[in-house]
Amino acid sequence: MSLRTLHRAFAAQGHTFAGTLRELRLARAGELLRRPQLAHVAVGEIGRRCGFADASHFARAFRRAMGVSPAQWWRGG
Repeated sequence: MSLRTLHRAFAAQGHTFAGTLRELRLARAGELLRRPQLAHVAVGEIGRRCGFADASHFARAFRRAMGVSPAQWWRGG
């Protein structure tokens, strides 16, 4: 499948590839932040593991999507 065909398939469903990828990364980050065995891992490192280039970009995207900061999410807020 060509890249253009993939993008058209997402557009037909009212989505974008980039938006879907961001949603999946943020959902995974939310899961990792709630894992007790990862409590020692810095929030920025969780973001990096989920594909975000830096901690501030991750924190802004997470807050925009989830309504709370990654640290608040980690604390259960």
